[in-house]
Amino acid sequence: MSDVTKPDRDLTKVHPLLQLRLLSFFQECGRRKVSVFITEGYRSGERQDWLYARGRTRDTSRPVLTYAKAGQSYHNLLIMDQPCSAAVDVAVWDEDTPWSKSLEWSGSAKEWEKVHAAAEAAGLQTLNFEKPHIQLPYALDDLRAGAHWIDLGPMTPLLRPRDPEA
Repeated sequence: MSDVTKPDRDLTKVHPLLQLRLLSFFQECGRRKVSVFITEGYRSGERQDWLYARGRTRDTSRPVLTYAKAGQSYHNLLIMDQPCSAAVDVAVWDEDTPWSKSLEWSGSAKEWEKVHAAAEAAGLQTLNFEKPHIQLPYALDDLRAGAHWIDLGPMTPLLRPRDPEA
């Protein structure tokens, strides 16, 4: 079991259609002059339950972080038993805010409006109650059944995270 406190940013564990639309999303963010970065993609059921507990049974002084339990989140999607997240979380890059605080949804309302507009222009869905969440705009059950699958072939390695040791 992996460490539930650590987010997974490996974009090869993200649905291929989402990978493709994320390229458009980042271009749209650039056009709108807002800098964002991905904070999380695939999320195990254990991590989902750990995040769900925040504000409820763990860290009760902090706000609730998610409304989805394990298996209910687009982050938990598995296709043929392989991680295939249909959602990512993003944060607005703010030079005046330490990176760790950026995960607490830094950025002004105007910046988040730009992020959400960029996502929608790229064919992605946002959630008003969870600013950083961006997902494919399809029913989770359809995605689980393999609908909207595309094969990116040689494009997929372009989205692999860079090895910081390289």
